[in-house]
Amino acid sequence: MKKRRIIYGVAFFVILSLLALQKNHIEAASEAKYEIRNEKVTYKDGDTVRGIVYFQYPQLEGNSAEIKRINKVLENAMKAYMKDEKAERLKEYTSIAIDNQGFFNEKEQYYWKTNCKITYNENNIISVHMKERWYAGGVYNQKDYGYTFDLKTGKTLTAIDVIGKKHKEVTDKVLSSAKAYLKKNYKDSYDVVWKDVSTIIKSYDAKDFKFYLTPGKARICFESYELNLGTSYQVFSVNSIYN
Repeated sequence: MKKRRIIYGVAFFVILSLLALQKNHIEAASEAKYEIRNEKVTYKDGDTVRGIVYFQYPQLEGNSAEIKRINKVLENAMKAYMKDEKAERLKEYTSIAIDNQGFFNEKEQYYWKTNCKITYNENNIISVHMKERWYAGGVYNQKDYGYTFDLKTGKTLTAIDVIGKKHKEVTDKVLSSAKAYLKKNYKDSYDVVWKDVSTIIKSYDAKDFKFYLTPGKARICFESYELNLGTSYQVFSVNSIYN
């Protein structure tokens, strides 16, 4: 009887260990492993870098069709960025400033830079926050946006996929978040700015909102000048279905 109890005890321990291993495997499989890559071009005045075009992006590990599909989207974004009109303008502005000694000081640098950060990576969903910055001697501009993917399908997700099932539901949530933000930050001019901001937000198809995920939240992004609020950029938080 004692031997039988020992055998049962060992068997129970083995089963628990296997379940734990299985749980860990499932949890691990729901996340993506990745490396961060950088692409850049610099423009120099002698040994001093005066201009830079820079794009940072993740590439996921794995050879499945779904992973390859995701990586292709991100790689294509990098290639398009490096050939974009803004990249050509940055090169032109830097060259003119070098030729005419147009920099404010010996350390000033013109740039078009985009950095990335993985802000959500669980439940078979990965989301990347892209932070784009522009400066070429005039006004500083910033643009935030994101890429969010389903690891099981390779599909690029939209705001409708992560916030709600209908266009109106998503738009209403963004409007509600924007309204709270404006009431707090534009108290004296709320009635004026709300009219413009709400009109611009309503003009969006909900699937076209720029966003990235953090646990429990979708961060809806609007770039400098987009909401007629000057050079400032806005990121509004809306509850998402992914905690």
